[in-house]
Amino acid sequence: FPSHDRQTYLKMENFNENVNFYLKGIYFCGEMVNVDLSFYVNDGWKRYNFDAQVGSTKTVVWLEDALQNEVNFLNDFILASKCRIRVNFSSDDVCTSTIYEYSMGNSARAYQFMKEGL
Repeated sequence: FPSHDRQTYLKMENFNENVNFYLKGIYFCGEMVNVDLSFYVNDGWKRYNFDAQVGSTKTVVWLEDALQNEVNFLNDFILASKCRIRVNFSSDDVCTSTIYEYSMGNSARAYQFMKEGL
């Protein structure tokens, strides 16, 4: 799922029998970030807030490492028509919070493809 800015994208991968879901692209400060993630489902936003690990290369934010185990999150992911993510950095970091928006068309099909690879 590429973003509207084309610099970042959402990605899923099979790893250790889990469907991993992450944001990849630009440089992310710190080792942990706070994430506001919203799925637009039917006629409203389903909101989530959590702390997420930044990858060692500082170009990945791990959103979920076992997507198939998070029932409500997965259901909203599959039914969503769009997704917004805001990565929030601590006040000590030089990075600024940024909002990313993604079309979620075919998200159910993409998830099923990843799941079948397990």
